[in-house]
Amino acid sequence: AVVSTQSTGEVARELQYEQSLVATQATTIPGESTDNEAESAGKKSMDTVKAAERIMEALEVYREDMVVQQDYELAVQEDSSAPPPDRHVILTTLNITAASYVLDVVKKVRPSELEESLLVLPFHYISDILILLNQWLLAKQSVELCCKCTFFLLRVHHNQIVANKMLVTVIESLNKSTTAVVKEVKDVIGFNLAALKFLQLDLQDTSESFFKDFTGKNKKM
Repeated sequence: AVVSTQSTGEVARELQYEQSLVATQATTIPGESTDNEAESAGKKSMDTVKAAERIMEALEVYREDMVVQQDYELAVQEDSSAPPPDRHVILTTLNITAASYVLDVVKKVRPSELEESLLVLPFHYISDILILLNQWLLAKQSVELCCKCTFFLLRVHHNQIVANKMLVTVIESLNKSTTAVVKEVKDVIGFNLAALKFLQLDLQDTSESFFKDFTGKNKKM
């Protein structure tokens, strides 16, 4: 009976711990003032925790692949006939790069849970994400998603990022890439809007001339 009571107590403590991870308490974003009610509207949930775990697992695959690729480059320098390394089974199965795999994982996170999932990530993953965000922006992949993640991470981890000298180059590159890509997107949108307005005017002129011809023929009849 004593063993049963202890087991029940352990189970209760485990459940209490799991519930504390997904407690529906508002999460305050570091660097924002609570006096102005500038707090994160999102709340921790099991889905948010799972999404964060998937992102971390994808980043671990990315880190592992980077190490393998670096080792292979060094091996090729010593022996040009060195065989290519065995990649992670996920990358081999999907036949994609590690960076593309991480992007696919991030894209699958629900928009309503994205910021909370990024907020849950430990800071030592943030440098990898920032590097990848810069790569994706330069490749013009998921520009809106990348900008959203970049601005959120810079706002949340501003103090830590500024204090980290290793990230200075990354931030400077991100600044240039986001500015250039956003400007290009705005130019494309502006051009498309101008084209749509031109088509609208052309359609209006065509419609008016059609109805004029139609009414003129009916009057003659």
